Amino acid sequence: MKLEEMNVNRENGTAVVMTFQVPVDEIGTFMGRAVQSVTSSVQIPGFRRGKAPRAMIEEQYGMRVHALAEQFILDNVMPVALKEAELIDEDILQTPSLKRVSDFDPKEPFKLEASLTIAPKFKLADYKGIKIKKKSTDSTDDQVDAEISRIVEQSTMYSTADRPAENDDMVIVSSKAKDEEGNEVKAMTFVDLNFVLGKTTFPKDFQKEITGMKEGEKKEFELSIEDDYAVEPLRGKKLAMDIEVSAVKARQSPEVDDELAKTVGYDDLKALKEAISTFVTQNNEQDARKDQYKTILEELRSRNPLDDLPEAVLQEEIRARWERFTHMTKQMGIDEDRYFSESGESREAMTKTIKDESEKHVHSMLVMRAIAKEEKLEVTQEDLVRVAVATAQSQGQNPEAFMKNLSEQGRIGDLKNECMEQKILHFLHESAEVE
Repeated sequence: MKLEEMNVNRENGTAVVMTFQVPVDEIGTFMGRAVQSVTSSVQIPGFRRGKAPRAMIEEQYGMRVHALAEQFILDNVMPVALKEAELIDEDILQTPSLKRVSDFDPKEPFKLEASLTIAPKFKLADYKGIKIKKKSTDSTDDQVDAEISRIVEQSTMYSTADRPAENDDMVIVSSKAKDEEGNEVKAMTFVDLNFVLGKTTFPKDFQKEITGMKEGEKKEFELSIEDDYAVEPLRGKKLAMDIEVSAVKARQSPEVDDELAKTVGYDDLKALKEAISTFVTQNNEQDARKDQYKTILEELRSRNPLDDLPEAVLQEEIRARWERFTHMTKQMGIDEDRYFSESGESREAMTKTIKDESEKHVHSMLVMRAIAKEEKLEVTQEDLVRVAVATAQSQGQNPEAFMKNLSEQGRIGDLKNECMEQKILHFLHESAEVE
């Protein structure tokens, strides 16, 4: 295929827009292919399949032929355009988008516009021998005890108590809260919410007021919220509270003994602690490796400063992070406004965090792609299967079903990118200097 009137515009070094047209004689070639495809798929009375005259096919199936020829061109034109624009050797960061400038007419040149983002060019600094710290990964007694405590917590029961509420009791409370202007404070207004006294994030004085109350008891009081309270919008505020306790339940925890171990599938407490120790050590090793990877990436960004990150790639990363955040809040059963109200984090702070982390990610990705090119690192089918199986298992999914879902969603490329990132980080870790 040959193209005409190629024009290449680099908007900021990484954003490229190409305009060009497919000449009529090239369109004719694709029209011929389209006619052959349609001819072989239809049955016209009086002719064997695939033997009907071209003129008859175009007369009866003209729109279908045109649509197919147009699609053939769109499917095949990009590699040719990149080559003619001398961009074929560039590191293209996103799938180029193709836009029609003119309607398809086989008698007229077909004008197209392609937009793409290419990686910025920079001199790659030395990336081997980065210093990383060795960290002990053996489990400690405190870590094992903490896991035991979690098991105890999961096995703990609460039963109705005919007495005033005490610390460690579960209470069910309904609350109405108003600020000094008489406006409802949603973060402190709820119906039949259950929580454990001494183990909740509610203000300390709020929990003190509930302590000593019995089932069915009501109380009105003024609540002064501490200045260092976790929910920033509530810090230092004075609220008029109206609460009712509808239940008080006493804590009943199992003893830490062989019977507890048996409830989670172990013969005795010793076997449980040994299993926990192994589990904690593995987690410690993973955390230590993550910290070392973080150090490597920070050093790579420091050695390879990039003034201008590709805007399209950066915005896509920001969008993806916001989508993950929205998905997280939905899983929690709350909307974003409630999350910000209850967490104490402002939307502005979250926006800045997401932007900063996105910039770090894109910066690291660009440097790692340059390293992969320099070292000729590639993702093999074996690499892809290994990462797919590990990811699927970590999410409790069947690997084959996991891959099928990725394929249907057009996200195999995401898996390849993740696989390449792991491969590069492993390479850099192997070449690092452990202190």
